[in-house]
Amino acid sequence: MAEKIKLIYSLFTDIVIFASFIVSIINWNKIRENKLMILFPFYILFSLLIDIHDYFPPSKSFGAAPLNIFSVVEFFFFYNFYRMVFLAKSLKLILAILCLGFIISSILILFFLNKIYESENFFSLIRTHLFVEILVLENIFLVIPVLFYYRSLFNPPYIQNLVNDPIFLIMTGIIFCFSISTPILVFARTIANLDKQSYYYLNIISVIGFIIMHIFFIKAFINLKKCSYT
Repeated sequence: MAEKIKLIYSLFTDIVIFASFIVSIINWNKIRENKLMILFPFYILFSLLIDIHDYFPPSKSFGAAPLNIFSVVEFFFFYNFYRMVFLAKSLKLILAILCLGFIISSILILFFLNKIYESENFFSLIRTHLFVEILVLENIFLVIPVLFYYRSLFNPPYIQNLVNDPIFLIMTGIIFCFSISTPILVFARTIANLDKQSYYYLNIISVIGFIIMHIFFIKAFINLKKCSYT
């Protein structure tokens, strides 16, 4: 039963991501004019390819490697987006410190996990083990800049209609996605060892956040026609 539910929500997730990609292509001319969102179609396509990999049989898959690589690529993708959104030097400095903190923490975790699992080499490690600890760090470090963005909304110049503002929509999608998945990832290993079925259901909740984020992306792409960013 759990496997069927997993297949259903996986298909639904892929449909939403594919729809997000199609909408980004339809609005490509406007996105291309927008320096802030130029990489989003490529990120969405990469997300779709990672999701498709889950359908591969174990004998033909790359194990946990695609998701481990995706989490790192995703982090730097969003930080590049934050860097273009935040214009104040103080916020750019905070971004640089957070980025450095994530890099150092991730390297330390990798060395620690490599020692625990006693892998033959690094490539074997990333293929056979999902780096949940790095995923948790990624989520936390991605949410923090969004909080600074929300705080900046109280300073002039004020945005007249936040509901239709593409940047606000993207930031809201990001905080929905990673705030939902963070507590689930924190207890992922424990839950997976105790009850596989409960782990599947909690994973569904985590994926819902990813779906919500892409729905916000779709709305943001459509609203680019109404807004002008340079």
